Amino acid sequence: MKGRKTMWLDLFFIMMFLIGCYYLLQLRLRIKKAADLSGQALFPRTQEEYSGILLPGEWKEMQPITKNTRSYQYIKWGTVCAFFLMAGFLLLLLLTDWFDPAFLNAAYIFFAIASFIRQPQNLFIMKDGMILHGRFYSQTEIRSFETEKIVRWHPLYGLDSRADNGYQLKLKVKNRLFQPGLIAVPDKKHLTAIENLLGNIGIERTSSSEYESKKESSSGA
Repeated sequence: MKGRKTMWLDLFFIMMFLIGCYYLLQLRLRIKKAADLSGQALFPRTQEEYSGILLPGEWKEMQPITKNTRSYQYIKWGTVCAFFLMAGFLLLLLLTDWFDPAFLNAAYIFFAIASFIRQPQNLFIMKDGMILHGRFYSQTEIRSFETEKIVRWHPLYGLDSRADNGYQLKLKVKNRLFQPGLIAVPDKKHLTAIENLLGNIGIERTSSSEYESKKESSSGA
């Protein structure tokens, strides 16, 4: 019975390792494709346009992504390091009994190592789709986009002074349970440019977000 339990644990750990490797491989391929395609972007192209996009969470201005940038090199070599860390951890699990009583903790370590390498946040609008947070989406994969004014009571208001009274841009991707996220656009000029380009490649804008509807209702009351 003990031998069977050990066998199932070993299979579980190997499966976690393979899932982690798949995630790292996909991350590496996506960032490579993003770096290859970003030079063809319609927006942003100038330093002024790059500075017109803020990335919630870090609240940094967006940076170009090429094979020489720090973010690309971080993922390129970070995925290699993460692979060897997971491989070494898998050998410890298979050759020792240190983690047998706590396989959930071991699974968490696999998850933590793989998720430590994250995709950079960015937005590049192409003539046939966009790169959003390091991943390319064709125009047929994007359902719609919506914008919100970042005013008082908005969830992003007060988190960074550059975003206050700016705009939140949220893009919705088809067939995704978890959406890829949002960006902040500090001024109307860049927002209008983004909206026009999205419209030109066939991405529809939703009428108003739930937040905007609530704001209008409260104003009317």
